[in-house]
Amino acid sequence: MRRIVYVAKLELDKSQGVNNKISNQVASWRKICPELDIFQLIIHPKRITAKDPIEGSIYIFERGFLQKYIFNLSLFKEMRRLSADLVYFRFSTFPIINTIHLLSCKIVLELNTRFEFELLHYKNVFKRFLLRLYYKFIIEFSDGQVAVTPECIVEDGPTSIVIGNSISVVDYKSFVKDDIRKTSMEVVFIGSPDCAWHGVDRIMEIAKDLVNYRFNIIGYSIEDLKSFGLDQIPSNVQVHGFLTSNEYLKIFARCFAAIGSLAMERNRMFFSSSLKNREYLVHGLPVVVQGVDIDLLNFDSVFFLKTKFDSNDFKLAIEHLRLATPKTYQLMRSIDSDVLERQRLNFLLNI
Repeated sequence: MRRIVYVAKLELDKSQGVNNKISNQVASWRKICPELDIFQLIIHPKRITAKDPIEGSIYIFERGFLQKYIFNLSLFKEMRRLSADLVYFRFSTFPIINTIHLLSCKIVLELNTRFEFELLHYKNVFKRFLLRLYYKFIIEFSDGQVAVTPECIVEDGPTSIVIGNSISVVDYKSFVKDDIRKTSMEVVFIGSPDCAWHGVDRIMEIAKDLVNYRFNIIGYSIEDLKSFGLDQIPSNVQVHGFLTSNEYLKIFARCFAAIGSLAMERNRMFFSSSLKNREYLVHGLPVVVQGVDIDLLNFDSVFFLKTKFDSNDFKLAIEHLRLATPKTYQLMRSIDSDVLERQRLNFLLNI
């Protein structure tokens, strides 16, 4: 095998964590196996405003139903030019004719969610039907699957391995000072409006009960929250909308803990491998999450809530974490890119 093409579909201006993850993955692969030709091909629905958001990538613009689901000529030409031996595909929708063209090389899927259950959140029945057919088709003809949690593995699918999300630990530094940990009453949550399992509505309910704490909500607008039926925002909740990393790091610096997903059961999941949890930790914030993250099991700076919990359970969790400082050696050993990407690349080279 000589050439790997990493294919991902992203909204580049809203996926900074994933952008960084892909850059770190490919950098690690090149360092581990410099004789390989590795390319990043990014499909995106909007014109790029930032200069080369994922450094060194090839960008394919996607517009309209036909290019998204049927055929994208620019994508076809680029894939033919690259002539990959293996495509590592961060699983998403892909034009069906372009998918058929991929069958000429090996395909390994990266599965970051339980797609079959995520489809249940689609309101358009016809779209849900088409996506389910596509999902079955791409699984059937893939050569391997890399799942971020055991639950994401497709049963009866191709050969598989579980490797959690990685992050380049050395590229980050802690923004949380000891005096803030002791005195702050602020916590932070980053989520996405299209992910019901992030549980922003549960945070609102918790905020109503824990009036002495201040909750910073990032990634949602007031209109997004109203779409969840959250018309009354508690006075101790500050809604920031979408922020860049430079903007939300200023908020991190005044918080003593962070919040991960709190409604995992809505996507029928108990395990997680969240990029945002990893980013909290490398910036020095302990995190409370629902369920289990296998890579973070022995971290003093992570508190795992049970599936069913209440506001008092949450309060006990964040106060338990108040003086817990994420340890660099644990992060390097468990979630660093150079560790996990070596495992991932070994799997790819043996497909």
